[in-house]
Amino acid sequence: MCYQIDYKFNEKNLIEEFQKYVDETYKGHYSKDKFQATEFIVDGGHGTGFCIGNVLKYAQRYGKKGKSKDARKDLLKVLHYALIQLHVHDKENKEEVPHFDSTEYSESSFFSTSSFNSDPVTVDDKHWTLKDSAPDQISFNFEEDKYPTLPLILPGDRA
Repeated sequence: MCYQIDYKFNEKNLIEEFQKYVDETYKGHYSKDKFQATEFIVDGGHGTGFCIGNVLKYAQRYGKKGKSKDARKDLLKVLHYALIQLHVHDKENKEEVPHFDSTEYSESSFFSTSSFNSDPVTVDDKHWTLKDSAPDQISFNFEEDKYPTLPLILPGDRA
């Protein structure tokens, strides 16, 4: 059975663009004699600090330097250094690296209705309350004149 995903945020095209961006770094001034400076930094045991430092650098710089295209390139750099850090993480934690399991990354594995309380939330200045739903579906009721709070639910808080 072939399942075609209806991407809502242009992920397919953006991932393809990201792949081309990464490929270009191997052709450009970032690569000298088929080695990238990042390789030496990672091999020297400083990969995590270097990668996370660059993620923070380019994320904080986003939109503050140059034009819109420069801000967009900063986001590509954030993604690239995060991807390199994922490699560093996996390399340092070989025994803990799982093979990809799509159920581990599904929305229902991160969020279930039991993770939410019934406190109202605000979305686009409208007040909503979570209704009882199936675990893989979240639905809301609209309510006016409420002063809701948005519960912060982190992946580690899974129910």
